[in-house]
Amino acid sequence: MSELPNSVSRTQTGMVPHQQGLTKARQGLAHPVLQLLIQHKRVNPTQAQALAGEAGPMVQACVRTGFIDAVALCRLLANAFKLPWQDLEEINPRKVPRQLVDSTRCRQLWAMPIERKDNAVVVAIADPSDTLARQSIEQALRSKVQWVVANVDQLERMLDFYHPASQTHAVSEAAPAEPEEDGDAVAYWQRILSQAVAWRASDIHIESLENGFQVRLRVDGLLRPIPSAAADLRLRLLSHIKVLAQMDIAEKRLPQDGRIGAVVQGRRFDLRVSSLPTLHGEKLVVRLLGDQQRPALAALGYEAEDLAHIHQALRRTGGMIIVTGPTGSGKTLSLYACLDVLNQTHVNIASIEDPCEMVVPGINQVNVNERAGLDFATGLRAFLRQDPDVLMVGEIRDRTTAGIALQAAQTGHLVLTTLHTNDAPGVLYRLMHMGVEAFQLAASVHLVTAQRLVRRLCAQCKRPSTLGAEFDRLGLGAAAMTQAGFASDLPTDRPIYQPVGCGACLEGFMGRVGIFQVMPVSPTLATLLVQAQDLHTLTAQAQREGMRTLRQAGWLKVFSGVTAVQEVLGATHA
Repeated sequence: MSELPNSVSRTQTGMVPHQQGLTKARQGLAHPVLQLLIQHKRVNPTQAQALAGEAGPMVQACVRTGFIDAVALCRLLANAFKLPWQDLEEINPRKVPRQLVDSTRCRQLWAMPIERKDNAVVVAIADPSDTLARQSIEQALRSKVQWVVANVDQLERMLDFYHPASQTHAVSEAAPAEPEEDGDAVAYWQRILSQAVAWRASDIHIESLENGFQVRLRVDGLLRPIPSAAADLRLRLLSHIKVLAQMDIAEKRLPQDGRIGAVVQGRRFDLRVSSLPTLHGEKLVVRLLGDQQRPALAALGYEAEDLAHIHQALRRTGGMIIVTGPTGSGKTLSLYACLDVLNQTHVNIASIEDPCEMVVPGINQVNVNERAGLDFATGLRAFLRQDPDVLMVGEIRDRTTAGIALQAAQTGHLVLTTLHTNDAPGVLYRLMHMGVEAFQLAASVHLVTAQRLVRRLCAQCKRPSTLGAEFDRLGLGAAAMTQAGFASDLPTDRPIYQPVGCGACLEGFMGRVGIFQVMPVSPTLATLLVQAQDLHTLTAQAQREGMRTLRQAGWLKVFSGVTAVQEVLGATHA
């Protein structure tokens, strides 16, 4: 099955009412799958209660929440219901009888015929406890059925390929039709998208090489290659994506931008496409912006005292909050989490970005369009005539934008923005180097945060270690530990965790979490700023007031078992 392209579509109307949804609602904790997991001590009652409230099929909810991996659940169900379990990757695609049961029913019931054997039809099902689903399939086939239990992830991919729902590709209703001869390119693009979603990728890189092309997915901040296709597919693939993104397929000498609306594995995505002419042909980067719910501010990884400082700054009616960090460090997500706190019916919020990455109801969002004369400074001036309460500026890039933003902060508007510096104290000096007066910063800036993203350890396979053993493994001694921010009397046998790797994760990591340096601008710090004290003096004062370095914030995540030592070392400076 691995060679088959996966469809990028799943029904948009949700699960049609059938036994999976009704049973869970009526049975709650009595659901057979939940009872089985409790019996085998795979979940505790609290986790089972949480699963009972999950949407969608129960088997999918169990895997999605990470309480059990798909393979283990498949074998558990097979043993419990005395049925064989089937690895769908071993199924011969030419033998799949796709026409025996209609597509809608297969997708509703999470079951599908996979083979004819003797006088029977072999049917794979994700949840053998779903008796109504089994009865429905048997009635549709009107023949002897041999049931096998399937891995829910593999079954999902087969359903996507053999029984795709209606597809949504273009952002406009008049999407150009693809030529039939580009079928291989279409199929390969669908497979790329499915793989990207399965791996939780943030970006897709399609790069032209001298003798072909390669595709890499950015997963948890790292680029990972996927199996490549024939070299002669490159031009057709690039043209197909550019057509979907409503870009000029004839223009290959200049960069272009476009966007695609797509549905992948039941989720709607906004795909941002950027093309770049390179030495061996065009390179496309596709950013995947999903419809998943944004995490709340408290879920981003802030420590309790830092979170209290942020909420205090958000309660003010004026001033500026600045988030800093390199590209890809999650600054925009942090700003939107702050906006979610402020987004109320009595608050007028406006944002200008390049471009707007997330659509938020209740916020007036504006895209920068420099070709039309709409830049950050122009947008800010217009905002100030719109009676705003809160302004968000995607990035301060120049003196003009900084001046207007600070003026707005001084006149009773709460301004949220980003800047590129290494740490929080460096923001103040960067703005002064832009030409902003120190007294303006002291009067306007109330809070600065710096952040990095580190990979989160997989909860299923992380292995306990000790602080001393881990540092010895990395070639670091006691002096390096102290310099890195550890207390000199920290016990070296303190338990921490390191990555292992399992079927549910990539190299022992699953997702990312932020580490944060939060610096409130206190009256003392503002006074030192006006007195033109150097950066070292400002940093020392902020640390006396409780500000951590980014590395020290990372160690807190290490001690709590969230991430690994090498992740913190790689993301921060000593």
